[in-house]
Amino acid sequence: QINVDANDEINLIPRVGNHIIHLGTFENYRGKLRNLEAFYYKVLPEVGWNKYSVINLEFKDQIVCKKR
Repeated sequence: QINVDANDEINLIPRVGNHIIHLGTFENYRGKLRNLEAFYYKVLPEVGWNKYSVINLEFKDQIVCKKR
């Protein structure tokens, strides 16, 4: 599911996992999705799919997560 709010910020709700992916604005979305892919392959298999409630990709070259 893709949600776009009044400030043009994008939230993705995936089918797998119980978290929200916050992309921020559409600017540099390819880099943000590349970071998400790396996070899915490297971090989530180690800590588990339900450790975080929000995965924030809004900032450049950073992934900020909120623990459940």
